[in-house]
Amino acid sequence: MRKLLATVLLLPVLALGDAPAGDSAWHQAIADDDAGYGEVAVLYQDAGNTIKNEYASNDVTPRLEFHCTPGEPAVTARIDWRRFISSFSTEVGFKVDGGKFT
Repeated sequence: MRKLLATVLLLPVLALGDAPAGDSAWHQAIADDDAGYGEVAVLYQDAGNTIKNEYASNDVTPRLEFHCTPGEPAVTARIDWRRFISSFSTEVGFKVDGGKFT
């Protein structure tokens, strides 16, 4: 029942529009939550571009994730960079549809 509820809560995310270039498929998973809530539903998509890892020796593909935790009223968004990101000079821009980046 929790998996069904989590899936239903994540379905509106699919209606946001076309996915970015690259692997345009959205994927679903059930994962253990690090905060101790148990299982969470995860909807994710890999980026259309790669970035270098922290040693600049390999390419890694960042991932956009949406998490839905049973018993919590909110869906959280997360970017998994797949590498260490410096907190001193990192900027991330967000936009929805044709809007401006913030």
